[in-house]
Amino acid sequence: MRISNGYLIFVLVFIILLFQTDNILANAENWDFQYRGVRAMGMGNAFGAVSDDGDAFYYNPSGLTSIRKFRLDLQPVRVIPTEVFYNETK
Repeated sequence: MRISNGYLIFVLVFIILLFQTDNILANAENWDFQYRGVRAMGMGNAFGAVSDDGDAFYYNPSGLTSIRKFRLDLQPVRVIPTEVFYNETK
């Protein structure tokens, strides 16, 4: 069995992205994930009833049962660093 170079590159990129995500999520309390799918935005965020693609994880996980075939969806996710300040003087 011979493994192609394309497959090895895919696995390498996947592993690198997996570890990068772990670093970002380590401080999840300081990051604001503003995720909205392109299709859901086009529908005015009324996507909960028809979520039958990769966005179902975010909008309506029960829509995953409607997926008929494998499809890779890549969409930009906007991650914004945030700080929360509290006034502790009383």
